[in-house]
Amino acid sequence: MKSLKTNLSIFISIAISALIFPATYKSKSIDGQHFSARLKMEGSDKIYQVDVVFIKSAANIVFPPGLLLPLETGGSHFLTLYLEKEEITDLHKIRLKQVSPPLLISDQPPQDWEANAWWILDLEI
Repeated sequence: MKSLKTNLSIFISIAISALIFPATYKSKSIDGQHFSARLKMEGSDKIYQVDVVFIKSAANIVFPPGLLLPLETGGSHFLTLYLEKEEITDLHKIRLKQVSPPLLISDQPPQDWEANAWWILDLEI
């Protein structure tokens, strides 16, 4: 039952995060638009070619099949990162944070959780 409460809490937090703010560039929403991009973890030289779709403060990253994935993805080809700032000012240096659920159940949405890694996204526009 405790696991169910934890999962429910995480699901609710993710759902709430979709209501926070749209990803914007030059004051225009870019929510729901598909982009090709390069993704690099801060402190690493490895660059990944990815696809990304912004939904509010979340950047939903898709790694191509057959790619040697970074350990931080947990073996998944999908990764959700969160915008550091609401307004994107430089399409070639978008700072995103990777988060993990807190140890204690929290009402905070995921974008407010502590970062365990930072990534830089370079949109190909």
